[in-house]
Amino acid sequence: MEWVENQKEGKKVIFLPLEIRVEPFPRRPGLVTSPAVLRLLEFLEASGGAAPGACDLLFKRKGEAVRRFKSLRAAGYAVRAYLGGEMLWLPRAHSVWDVASFARQRAIGWFAVRLFESGGRYGAGKAFFPDGSEMAVAVVPYDRPPPPPCVVVLAVGVKEGRGHVPPGAFWCREEDLAESDLPSCLNFAQEVK
Repeated sequence: MEWVENQKEGKKVIFLPLEIRVEPFPRRPGLVTSPAVLRLLEFLEASGGAAPGACDLLFKRKGEAVRRFKSLRAAGYAVRAYLGGEMLWLPRAHSVWDVASFARQRAIGWFAVRLFESGGRYGAGKAFFPDGSEMAVAVVPYDRPPPPPCVVVLAVGVKEGRGHVPPGAFWCREEDLAESDLPSCLNFAQEVK
């Protein structure tokens, strides 16, 4: 905590940094009997968690992801994590500890769902594309990019052109992943970006 002086009123107030809140697990895991709920659970476990908006893309009907997530929470397999006004859905085996891990997980969630939409899958820090190729995935500025070929996801607010993307790597912006499909978001770095 730090004291910050309020210029208008001349008072000192406490400035609290953004805080991560993760729900406690309500109980031991129960049974999951719905294939749709299981599909959401498998996605959350593979990706480590995602924003509700990203999870909506897994289902055709609007609001279906929320209903499936409620079932996962009730069965004790998933929780919500909050940072300011943002939320992530997390599986039982994963968590976020600070602002950096929250932002990193949000970016990975968007990349993983767009990869899933394209017919690929994400797991253990790697992207498995439909053509059979696999590449390591890094989120800049939180991870150091691995040697190419790899995929670099630029988190919200990170600009390309600052040496974040090595030549020979594919890269995309988290903001773009939230708006459009993976093929239209991926770029190839010919030189250092």
